[in-house]
Amino acid sequence: LQSSPPGELRDVAKDVSKLLPAGLLSDATLNHVMHEYNREHRVSAMTPDGTHRIAISKETEVDSTHYLDTKSKKIFGFDHINHQLNPNEVQDCPDKFSLPDEPYRLVLQNALDDYSLAQYANQGVVAVVSTGESEIAIVISTERINLRNYWSGRWTSKWKLQLEGQAATLSGSIDVHVHYYEDGNLQLQSRKDVEQTITYHDPSSLASAVVQAISDEEHVI
Repeated sequence: LQSSPPGELRDVAKDVSKLLPAGLLSDATLNHVMHEYNREHRVSAMTPDGTHRIAISKETEVDSTHYLDTKSKKIFGFDHINHQLNPNEVQDCPDKFSLPDEPYRLVLQNALDDYSLAQYANQGVVAVVSTGESEIAIVISTERINLRNYWSGRWTSKWKLQLEGQAATLSGSIDVHVHYYEDGNLQLQSRKDVEQTITYHDPSSLASAVVQAISDEEHVI
């Protein structure tokens, strides 16, 4: 189940349940499996008002059913089985956005949102999360699902930005998973690890340098 192609976990789970004794793949077990899958593969979910997506990931996880939306600065409840955010489980979280490096985080969020919109249209999601220890985590994810035409794909990248004076270390990885299964069954999975040093003098110059570095690496894939 954890190896299911993009957009196909629920279909794979249905097929697996038919092969197992009745009740073995319980709702609790399925919820656990989907929780692990969703956050490991950094899937996204549309907000209840339909304005943007949020990342379901280790970096944005508050607990197993609540996730941080770094654009609206709110926490949403999330149903892993139905893959939906709960409009009745929304709360503010000012403490998450009052850390010393918040000015850097906010400018990075806005700059990477623009990058995502240009590259992935409204199918992409970006989450920029501050850890409070001069470290910022970045998640970028997009999916294209077209099961009617027998293909699906996911592009994700995760980054860690370590701030040190007027230099920063950007390290991360880019993952691609594509499935095509008309007249066959082909999958492509690829990963690229990245690390480089960035110089900056203010939040704006840091954001510009980070976006350029990520763009350069993603376009090499």
